[in-house]
Amino acid sequence: MIRRHYNNAQLGETARRSRDEIYCPEIELMKSVLACQLKDYLDGIRITGDSNKALEVRGRARTAKAWIEDRGKYSTSYVFGFEFICKIIDLDPGRLRKKLLLIKTEKDANEIKKRDFVI
Repeated sequence: MIRRHYNNAQLGETARRSRDEIYCPEIELMKSVLACQLKDYLDGIRITGDSNKALEVRGRARTAKAWIEDRGKYSTSYVFGFEFICKIIDLDPGRLRKKLLLIKTEKDANEIKKRDFVI
């Protein structure tokens, strides 16, 4: 479990994490949400054809892209917003967003898949 230190939590301040622990169910859930959105986004780039399945995948990809691109209050203050999750798991949301939005082709998306990528 990741140890959390709450300072004035009742006032709405965020929790700080120490790095000496590696597991916390809430953090794992946030990582899963991020991984699912990234998979949906990349699958939308990879998919070809006009079948019902392809249309469904493209729809999820559009939703994931909107979630990644969101820079509003929802993204920064909602517990499952892109920027909130990135900050909690120590990723730079701007840098990750920029790298993801540069992926335009199936070849680019497949290169990501080949890497041993762990969040």
